[in-house]
Amino acid sequence: MNYSLDGAANISLAGSENSWNTTINPSYGSHNILFYATDTAGNFGTSTLVYFSIVDATPQTIIQTQTIYAGGGGGVITTKESSESIIYDGEIELLSGEEGGFTLDVYNNYTNAILENLTLILIGISGENISITPDKISKIVSGETKHFSVKFRSFNYSDYAEYNLNAVIKGRITKGGITKNYTESKLIKLIIQGISEKDAEKRLSEAEKAIFEMREANLSTLALEYALNQSKFWLNEKRVYKKSWELSDQIVKTKDVASEADDLLRNLILSMESPQNNNLIGSNAVKNFRSFQNEKPLRALLTGKAVLASNSVGNLIGQAIAAFEKGEYYTALAIAKEARDSLLLERNANPFLLVYTYWPFILLALLFILMIGIFNSRMHRKSYIAKQEKSIVNKLKNLFKSFEHKIYGLFQNLALKGKKEVMIVDHRIVDVLKSISNGKDLKGKIIKINLN
Repeated sequence: MNYSLDGAANISLAGSENSWNTTINPSYGSHNILFYATDTAGNFGTSTLVYFSIVDATPQTIIQTQTIYAGGGGGVITTKESSESIIYDGEIELLSGEEGGFTLDVYNNYTNAILENLTLILIGISGENISITPDKISKIVSGETKHFSVKFRSFNYSDYAEYNLNAVIKGRITKGGITKNYTESKLIKLIIQGISEKDAEKRLSEAEKAIFEMREANLSTLALEYALNQSKFWLNEKRVYKKSWELSDQIVKTKDVASEADDLLRNLILSMESPQNNNLIGSNAVKNFRSFQNEKPLRALLTGKAVLASNSVGNLIGQAIAAFEKGEYYTALAIAKEARDSLLLERNANPFLLVYTYWPFILLALLFILMIGIFNSRMHRKSYIAKQEKSIVNKLKNLFKSFEHKIYGLFQNLALKGKKEVMIVDHRIVDVLKSISNGKDLKGKIIKINLN
């Protein structure tokens, strides 16, 4: 059997079996002692930490106040009234990643006594994470209060951590010319929060709003309401803010999943009935996170109609709706995605889907091509006819020019022979000649020849 006084080295106790004893002579002030035991089989055990105090015999009432502050979460003030001991019980909260600390008051309640060369040691945490000022309090006279300032460097915890710190003040006490060792201890609880209380409260409010919206849409919220109560418990009772935030965050995310599942199932039903709505379930489809307000229940949308879709896809949609109605929203979304992938795979492999989906546009395209063909045909025919007409006119012109030269030569020969007859030219020939060639000139030439 061994013991440790105020965290010092273990000291063996005299005795055997069920009886051990020793004598200790601690100084004035608060102390703690811890007992250790080892049996013959090598099993090891410890007692709980026992606190006690050595006080002046002079009766007095002492009121001790410990002020604790934190960089992130504010301070906690613990006040304890005692007629026997000077024990500081305090609690400090720090936010992960931020600095904080507390102030430890040391009050000399001893009559006509002086406390000297006091130092503070914190047991239960690595010394590299703390700084204590001043290093030493040189002197505290009777009735005077001085303090140590303890600051913690940044702690990086993603969740939550607790430390039980034993603050041990050691020094000397002088009274009536007699100087003795002085020790007092305080137990301080250090809490490192992974998230602030304000952030946890904000996420809790968002979770309450999410559940309210789902209730308004007659969706199952039983599991979410239980999680909400747990979140409030961890926030208000346990004061583990990260745990509360995580529960609230899960509620908000579940509401978003329910909204996504609802949206996908509605679009799947529309696409099943009409392949023209295939774009609603494609990879580029825009998700519409509904507020669930004024929507028909999913099962009421099922008509049993399916175009270019197999029964297996319809069965998957039915399973997803069943899971959705039971509040299993993550399961419902997973099954709905499986149904979507199966439907898209089936339709992409179906050669009739393109014709079925876009037949109005295909028909319009064919009509347009036909009209273009007819127009081009008519234009080509008109051009051909115009060319033929031009060719015929040119041939006629050449023919009548040749005829004109022959007639002109004939009249010229007659004139040369001295004939005075007036040649009467059929007016119909002259009219034809006028329309084909320069008829007036020809007529003039004929008349001139005849007159001569």
